[in-house]
Amino acid sequence: MTQSFQHKICEVLVRNKVITEQEAVDLQKDFQGRSKETFDEFLINEGFVTRDEILVALSEYYQVPAFNVVGYLFDHQLLVQFPQDFLLRHGAIPLERDENILAFVVSDPNNSDLLPELSEYVSDDIRFLVGFREDIIDSIMEFYEDSPFHVNEDNPVDEADEFYEDEKFLEDIFEE
Repeated sequence: MTQSFQHKICEVLVRNKVITEQEAVDLQKDFQGRSKETFDEFLINEGFVTRDEILVALSEYYQVPAFNVVGYLFDHQLLVQFPQDFLLRHGAIPLERDENILAFVVSDPNNSDLLPELSEYVSDDIRFLVGFREDIIDSIMEFYEDSPFHVNEDNPVDEADEFYEDEKFLEDIFEE
């Protein structure tokens, strides 16, 4: 029987002496029925771990470095190489390019669909770092809100404009 993401993260947190074994059992029980994407936020919101402690645990679990995207100023030239919906769907954001290696902060470095899809946009070797999905999504949305493709609700828009349709589609998705 394979162990769940939650179980394995709790094992790392117990090994790192962040939570006790009993707390790990109780947390997993309290979390039943929720999605794995929110388990890290659940742990933080319950006050059992700090953001730094869960980032360390995610780094150990995925065997890649962790990166906190909050407050980081992302490279405009890198971001515009990828469609917004692709980045949002995968919880991924390009961090930096060093020669022919492109570093990407992702919420799930084990996502088997990500690497093949990335190769549609770039030919670089890819190096993954792990970060919080919610923070990655916020960073992507912030970037695109400040971009020339953002629809400003205070200004009238031409509803026939193709960018307007893309923006409305994304707004509808995130309002649900």
